Amino acid sequence: MQVRNYSPRSVEHFVTMLTAFFEYLKAQGVGDIRRVGKPLLRGYQAALHEWRNAEGKPYSWATRAAKLQAVRRLFEWLEEVGKILVNPAVGLEEEKGGDRLPRNVLTEKQVERMLEGVDLSRPQGLRDRAILEVFYSTGIRLGEMAALSLGDIDLVSGAVRVTQGKGAKDRVVPLGKEAARWVREYAVKGRRFFTAKGKAKGKTRALWVNQWGDPLSGLLIQQMVKFYGAKAGLVVTAHALRHTFATQLVRNGAPVEAVAKMLGHSDLRVTHKYTRVAGVDLKRTQEATHPRERDEMEKAKVEITGIRGRYAQDRGEAGP
Repeated sequence: MQVRNYSPRSVEHFVTMLTAFFEYLKAQGVGDIRRVGKPLLRGYQAALHEWRNAEGKPYSWATRAAKLQAVRRLFEWLEEVGKILVNPAVGLEEEKGGDRLPRNVLTEKQVERMLEGVDLSRPQGLRDRAILEVFYSTGIRLGEMAALSLGDIDLVSGAVRVTQGKGAKDRVVPLGKEAARWVREYAVKGRRFFTAKGKAKGKTRALWVNQWGDPLSGLLIQQMVKFYGAKAGLVVTAHALRHTFATQLVRNGAPVEAVAKMLGHSDLRVTHKYTRVAGVDLKRTQEATHPRERDEMEKAKVEITGIRGRYAQDRGEAGP
C-alpha cells in the first residue's frame, strides 16, 4: 500500500483491521499463514459476530465487513506475489444486511437553511460558507477538502483537482459557479486577511487556513459542518453533504457513471445505491428522457386532448 501511494491513514486502518485476524490465528495456534484454509476463515467470520468492541457492544456490519475485506486483500496479495498457491479467501462472502442506504441526505431547503446560518460579516464566515459550498458542489471527501491547495482550484474553468484521493487516485471534479464565487470571495476577503497576520506570512499553500494563517485540519472542518448543521436544527457531517450531492445529481437525471467519476468510486455498485435513495424520482427521469417513454407520453397526450375535445363538444363548447 505504501508503494502504491496509499495515505498513511489508509495504511494504518488496514493494519488495524488485520490485527484482529492475526490475534485470532494466534489463539488457534496457527503460526504459518500458509496453514490458513476456508474452515479457519469461516471460524474467524463467526468469531466477529461474537466479539465486542471497547464499549461492550457487538461489531457493526460495517466493522465486520472492513475486517473481512482486509483479510481478502491480504490473501489476494499473497497469491499475487507467489507466497501461497491457493487463495482460501476466494468466495468468503459477507452476510446480507450491509447494503444500507446513505442516511441524513438533506433536501435542497435544508441545505439552504444551513448555508443561510453562516455569519458573512466575518472572514471566518466567508471561509466557512466557501467550504460548505464546495462540499455541496463537488461531493469531495473530508480529507480531500482539508488537503486542497491554492493550485487545486481553477476558478476560471470551474474545476477542483483532488490529489491523492481515496485509493491514491487523482481526479478532477467540476466546481459550480456559485461555489466558485464564494471561494473567490473567501480568497480575497478572508484568506488574505488570515495569512497576512499569521506567522507564515502568506507562505502556506493550503487553501483553507485558520485565523492564524495555518492550514485548517479535517477535524476542525468536520466540527464546523456539524456546528452549522446543528444551528439549522439538523444532524450533518461532511459525509452527509457528500451523500446529498450524489443523491441530488442522480435524482435530477445525472448518469450514474458520471456521478461515480466525480465521487472517485472505482466500483459502480457503490454509486448505484444513490439511485435507490432517489426513489420514485428516477421513474420520472426515465419517463422524461427515454425515447420509448417519450413516445408513449406523446400518445397519451394526444388521447387526452381528443377526450377533452369530445367532452367539450358534448357540452356545446368551442373545443379543447
